Amino acid sequence: RIFRVAPLEVALPMLLTGMQLKADRAKKVGVVDAVASGNVVDEAAKFALSNPPAPISKRPVPKASRFKARAGGLEMALNQASNSVKGMVAPAAIIACAEAACGNGTFKEGLKVEGREFTKLLFSVQS
Repeated sequence: RIFRVAPLEVALPMLLTGMQLKADRAKKVGVVDAVASGNVVDEAAKFALSNPPAPISKRPVPKASRFKARAGGLEMALNQASNSVKGMVAPAAIIACAEAACGNGTFKEGLKVEGREFTKLLFSVQS
């Protein structure tokens, strides 16, 4: 789902390596809608009441991310991840989810891929 809000080059390192983003960067790249500077609950309520809902399922994957995925970005990311964590199965599952998200399938189809990959990981010997 993150591929609908963040560029591929931001989303992949977050998923494959656990890379964290500082709040201002997360807002800039679209991972979060707002960053609270005061009372979090009050600011969240104000934001929720003053902005229309924007469900992830209705947001398209950015064209640039789709292009990068088709141009070999996912394969390159998988190769890098596989070399840094040899023998781990999670990188391939993450890339399978990315392929589903950046491909021509629907949001619902992407969720099915996520569910299938998560189940495989959950019951793998590396879980």
